[in-house]
Amino acid sequence: MVLIDAEPAGTPYVARLRQLCAAHPAIQVVVAYTELQPQMLAGAIQAGVSSLVPCAHGLASLVRTLRQYPAGSAPAHDRFALTERDSRSCRCSARGTASRRWPS
Repeated sequence: MVLIDAEPAGTPYVARLRQLCAAHPAIQVVVAYTELQPQMLAGAIQAGVSSLVPCAHGLASLVRTLRQYPAGSAPAHDRFALTERDSRSCRCSARGTASRRWPS
């Protein structure tokens, strides 16, 4: 398992995630983030990360996410820890649309 503490770093961040996931497909890649742009969230999901965990959810959320991956388990690529707003942002980004005002 690899835990990455991501900061808003732009395109190189997504490229590195893609390289890591492609080079080591059997490992879990968990990304903790404070704030990521919609394109970076969508890119991380497309790269194949196992989970994205907002730091705003606290340490308990991160620990809960890490514990869901027993040693030697196959990667499970899901959006378990994304907030609803993050999920909407990823969907809009993937469709190539942007919204100035997110629906509630």
